[in-house]
Amino acid sequence: MREQAGSGRVTNVELFDRSAEAGAQVIASSADPGRLGRSAYHFVHPIMVAGIIVTAAADELVLSHPDAAATAQSSWMILGGTGLFIAGHAAFKAILWRQASWPRIAGAGAPAEGPDPADAGAAPG
Repeated sequence: MREQAGSGRVTNVELFDRSAEAGAQVIASSADPGRLGRSAYHFVHPIMVAGIIVTAAADELVLSHPDAAATAQSSWMILGGTGLFIAGHAAFKAILWRQASWPRIAGAGAPAEGPDPADAGAAPG
């Protein structure tokens, strides 16, 4: 993976570009490229897009009221959007490369813990 000059971070565009290019090669060399492409792109990509949309909505909610206390709604949106994206990306990789990405599966499950509803509205401790 390429890094941005001096930042030490990889951009989302590079991650998507790399996965898309490698995925296209796997699909093209598949015995049934139509089935594999349909499964990877038409069934799984909407999950990742939904994660991006939910996270963007959460960002808007949080950034429009930066001084407001966290709510269960904003917490669920932030964690749920992240979980959707990571789960979708793990499924995409599992479909194309036939191997589970255990760090992604664990990462998708971590947001499932979610906030404790009993803590909603409680003062930070």
